[in-house]
Amino acid sequence: MALFEGLRQVYDSTREEGHVSLLWPAQTMLDVDVSFYALFESYDSLQQVENAAIGGVDIATQLPWISSMSELLEMWVTAALSSYGSSSMIGLNSLYGNGQGNDASSQLTRGINTGGLLQRIRGYRSALEGLSGRNTATAALVNERLAKIDETIRKEFIQL
Repeated sequence: MALFEGLRQVYDSTREEGHVSLLWPAQTMLDVDVSFYALFESYDSLQQVENAAIGGVDIATQLPWISSMSELLEMWVTAALSSYGSSSMIGLNSLYGNGQGNDASSQLTRGINTGGLLQRIRGYRSALEGLSGRNTATAALVNERLAKIDETIRKEFIQL
C-alpha cells in the first residue's frame, strides 16, 4: 500500500500545483475486497511509521498524506451512504438491521464507535492548521473536505 501511495504522490509532485490524481491505490485495494476500515487503518499508519523512521513529523509529506486520508474518508462515507440511502437511522440499520456486518456503512459505524474516527478527523484538521504558510490553498481545500466529512458523519451516522 505504501508503495502504491508513494507512486501516486511522486506522480502528483510532477504535476502543476493544486493537481491531485485520483486515489487509485485505495480504489485498487477496494476492488480486491480490502475493507474500508482496514484500508483506513493502513493509510493512517503510513504517516506514523514514516515519522517514526525520521524521528519527527515530515512537513513535506504531511499535506499529501492528509489529502489522501480525506479522499479515502470521502470515498468511504459516500459508499456508506449509497448502501442504504440517506436515512437518519443509517448507523443503527448498518449494525442491527440486516446482518451485513462488512459493508461500508457497518465499517464506518465501527470506526466511529470503536476506532475514534471523529477524533482522528479532528487531528487531521489540527495538523493542517500547523502547516500554515505552506500550500495554504490546498490545505484550505483539504480542511473544507474534512469539515464536510465530519458534518456528514455526525448528521447521518450518529444518533443523538
